[in-house]
Amino acid sequence: PRDAVELRKVGRVFLKVFAFTRASVVELRIFLEKFRRSAEIVEKEVAAAEKILKNVCDFVRIKGEFPELSSEPVREKKRVLREAQLVEIIIQLLEVAYEEFERLSRVAPTNSEGLIDQAHGANSSNPSHSTYIALEARESVLNFIRLCYRVLQELSSDCPSNSLFASAWLDFLLDKAIRYPSTVDVGVAQMLSHLIENKERHL
Repeated sequence: PRDAVELRKVGRVFLKVFAFTRASVVELRIFLEKFRRSAEIVEKEVAAAEKILKNVCDFVRIKGEFPELSSEPVREKKRVLREAQLVEIIIQLLEVAYEEFERLSRVAPTNSEGLIDQAHGANSSNPSHSTYIALEARESVLNFIRLCYRVLQELSSDCPSNSLFASAWLDFLLDKAIRYPSTVDVGVAQMLSHLIENKERHL
């Protein structure tokens, strides 16, 4: 019967969605545990985790990838990713990354322009090799933080249920955005505003 054929098609598509989601979540959990156990985040592992996060963004964005899904396939993928606890994992990755960002900021303090801050104990005229290493590592962690925000944006954009779910961590996200404005771009600010509106609407 035609209905049975269509059902099998949709079933295969959902299997693809779940397979990708499960693999991504499992890999990110492994990186999360590595980051938690380490005294500092290793750049090579950050790059590997970034690759997974970028794949998630691409997976969500490709609207024509799953034409068999009868309605709003992008929203459906976002829902599946949320139910697989990806939002929670992203928040936990942000927590670990911000801890590392804070540690590196103490090792190599910078001013508002991102330059070595002599006023806070760093020798800007003759910075040590370790200071340069810390600055490079901090830039890597900063890019990772921004990518985590980008995934949150992708998951919550045009998906009210995900946006409402993510708003549970609004206090944490706002606190970090206020304390470290360099980690927040225009897109993240818009996402936070949207989360605030959603939270207020459902109070």
